[in-house]
Amino acid sequence: MPNKIMIVNGSPRRNGNTSIAAHWVQEGANSKGATVNLINLASMKNVGNGCIGCRRCQNSEEYRCFINDDISQAVYAMTDYHVIVFAMPLYFGTVPAQMKSFMDRMYSHIKIKNDHAANPKFENKAFVIIATAGAENSNGLPLLEEYMREFALEFKTRLYSFVIPSCNADPNVLREKTDVREQARGLGEKLANI
Repeated sequence: MPNKIMIVNGSPRRNGNTSIAAHWVQEGANSKGATVNLINLASMKNVGNGCIGCRRCQNSEEYRCFINDDISQAVYAMTDYHVIVFAMPLYFGTVPAQMKSFMDRMYSHIKIKNDHAANPKFENKAFVIIATAGAENSNGLPLLEEYMREFALEFKTRLYSFVIPSCNADPNVLREKTDVREQARGLGEKLANI
């Protein structure tokens, strides 16, 4: 049975390079029968802060963020998916603010008092990063991959990555790169059944 996949697009540009790559991955996964939910963080209307350190999630048996907004609902729903894709542009060598806020809210899926025990529902899931970078010499991409590898270890998940350096600021340039489109679609096809 094909996987259920959540793609979290953390780019503030709704129709930029990251969005294009995320849609290509979605197309590939859909072509193999996967169910894909693509969430655009920039389009969310009911969004509070990032993690506010209230620790209510740590003092509860539930793996839930207690801020009542769309991000909290999306973070809670993650356990219903087999694959979680974090799609983002590289900003100053790391994740953009929108994605960082989302990831920080995933703190609710880890219980610090229990020796950093991750929500057992994350076992056997896969995390995937899709990262786009504008610079030709995108030295930050390996740093981002290492950051995400450590993040995935917290949840005891596997990590796959697809990075696209040298993206022109004009997304139409990426749209014309059929080789990148085929790689992204191929990744989506693979994610449908990993």
